[in-house]
Amino acid sequence: MSDNPFSEPEDSDRTIIQGPQPRAGAQPARPAGAMPPPAALTGYAVPAGAAAAEVEALPRTGLSPLAAAAAPLLELLAQLSGGARIDRPDELRERAIRALRQFEAEARAADVSPDQLRAAHYALCAALDDVALATPWGPASAWGAQSLVSSFHQEVRSGERFFDLLAGMQRDPGRYREALEIAYLALALGMQGRYRLARGGGSELDRIREGLYQLLAQLRGPWERGLSPHWQGVDAPHRPARRRIPGWIALPLAAALLGLFYAWLSWDLNRGSDELYARLAA
Repeated sequence: MSDNPFSEPEDSDRTIIQGPQPRAGAQPARPAGAMPPPAALTGYAVPAGAAAAEVEALPRTGLSPLAAAAAPLLELLAQLSGGARIDRPDELRERAIRALRQFEAEARAADVSPDQLRAAHYALCAALDDVALATPWGPASAWGAQSLVSSFHQEVRSGERFFDLLAGMQRDPGRYREALEIAYLALALGMQGRYRLARGGGSELDRIREGLYQLLAQLRGPWERGLSPHWQGVDAPHRPARRRIPGWIALPLAAALLGLFYAWLSWDLNRGSDELYARLAA
């Protein structure tokens, strides 16, 4: 039996993410208290030209290849959290779908493990849904009719499920490190889920973010804390520098000395001539 918190019975740990499908009928009832993972669905081909260019990308300097692939989606999440004006929300949702497809393609090309990809994909879908549906336009748009999580993962409880799956990944952090980074970035950029309206939700979110940050810091290991880790110079004996007067000072100084010498010489000659004239006059 798999220890993957995202797997299903008979899933064999194979991660396949489905493209959006038309809304189906009601889902069959689940046993009370059951917490099933996101469904493993049939794959799709990334359409030619369906890149996420419409969503402006962050610089591709992410914490990991998975974070770099998620850069356009993370920027979109930041824009929505920041209250960006959205004139065509239905079109924005379609752009987000194309960006999610491109994210999957880039992650696969970077040899990201299937478990990590499925986890990160779900986290991004849930975060975008949460922030979009918290806007004034979200519930009345196509986003409210069919969320990204329901389109790709056939679930409707993304606001709660995100944190349940996060807890599952934290129990095996070495296996899900890159996906945990995506979850942390999603939380930092506005994902609140079930804590959005809960009493004391802000404090609980702070606690979750801080705990996740500490966990990721441990996984990444120590790092140089100095602003310039290699600031030390060459180990050479001290040799006092010779004092040199700059040319822009030396030239005026020489002219002044010559002027003083000329003035003294003129005064001395005048004094000598005065004495000579005095003796002649006597």
